[in-house]
Amino acid sequence: MTLRMVVPAMVTLAALTCGLAANQAAHVGEWEMALRFIMVAALADATDGTLARLLHASSNMGKELDSLSDLVAFGAAPAFLLASRYADAPVEVVFGAMVLFVAAGAYRLARYNGQTARGEHFTGLPITASGVLLAAAVAGPVDLTHVEAAVVAIVLSALMVSR
Repeated sequence: MTLRMVVPAMVTLAALTCGLAANQAAHVGEWEMALRFIMVAALADATDGTLARLLHASSNMGKELDSLSDLVAFGAAPAFLLASRYADAPVEVVFGAMVLFVAAGAYRLARYNGQTARGEHFTGLPITASGVLLAAAVAGPVDLTHVEAAVVAIVLSALMVSR
């Protein structure tokens, strides 16, 4: 692996690290900090692909690493934030929304990686946008109930898998 390939990979791993940090922040009840980590992960996610293209370092491994990072930072982290923020809510509602959100994100990423001709358009709402929106809905300035937050997660899930 050359230096020009390492740089985008390190940025991708920084996004993954932010996703893990968001999980830890949510675990200890620091919901706004979790939101901040997810937003920083989004900046890193926007940067790694740009760097890979500028450095002519795009690769299948980089694509897969990016998807795994995205699933942690924009799938699992916002879902875990939802579950931790509404820990007192009925587990069926929160856990159901959490699982659906992560599964929809994984499906969307797998479908995207499986496309042979991508073009310039997206199919379904990208997991990055979905994760940031869910985290903002859960930890942002509007105080949603657990049902409202679950509905946001379900709608975003549907948008990720939609065509």
